[in-house]
Amino acid sequence: EIWCLAGGADTLVGVTSDAFDGRDLGLSDEIAVVGTFQNPNIEEILALEPDLVLLSAETKGTDSHVALKDAFTSAGITAAYFSVTHFDDYLAMLKTCTEITGDEAAYQTNGQAVQEKIAQVIADDKLDTQPSVLLMITYSGGIRPQSSDSMTGKMLADLGCHNIVDDNPSLLKDFSVENIIETDPDYIFVIPMGNDDDAAVKNLQESVESNPAWSSLTAVQAHRYILLPKEQFLYKPNARWADSYSYLAELLHA
Repeated sequence: EIWCLAGGADTLVGVTSDAFDGRDLGLSDEIAVVGTFQNPNIEEILALEPDLVLLSAETKGTDSHVALKDAFTSAGITAAYFSVTHFDDYLAMLKTCTEITGDEAAYQTNGQAVQEKIAQVIADDKLDTQPSVLLMITYSGGIRPQSSDSMTGKMLADLGCHNIVDDNPSLLKDFSVENIIETDPDYIFVIPMGNDDDAAVKNLQESVESNPAWSSLTAVQAHRYILLPKEQFLYKPNARWADSYSYLAELLHA
């Protein structure tokens, strides 16, 4: 998506399947699908004879994108690796891509203008107080709390929130409903992950909401227990990053 935002849509020849399954990027059906994000098909990529391959530096293991570097080097193909978590990461990648495409206007429209909007939202809507928040990702197999280092966690911190996981990093590996009840956050935000939102929410209900003490939490009683849309808070919002900041700001000022 960032490559397209950088003015490179006409040169796009292949994507992994999530570009079609994860969200609607408006891509042509003629663009080749070269495996999945976790397992890109190196043979199919090489068959396209691309000039440039964009990959993630965040995947791990023997099937990681980084593990493909030698294959691309041997084939004489340039491979660029990026790690994008926060808006500044997005802006840096967009800058690099627009330098390749030569589309300076795209950097202004989809980068600098978004940066200015984010700064305005923070200036206008940053909270005077510092409410405590719990941010979680829920999926069919479990629950994963998120710190201020995460994408949405960073946005909440920029808006003046205090993430309780920052004080209790053990929650990142050992989630405990009892700890949440003890800290009693002012807000609880939840992001569904996976292809089945219903299964993700069901897991949340069975593993968390079923605890009799859950309904006594301040956030639950004050209707500040909120499900966030994954399109804006799980997937990278890219050129819509300012909209995600605005969405959170409205919830925090409700």
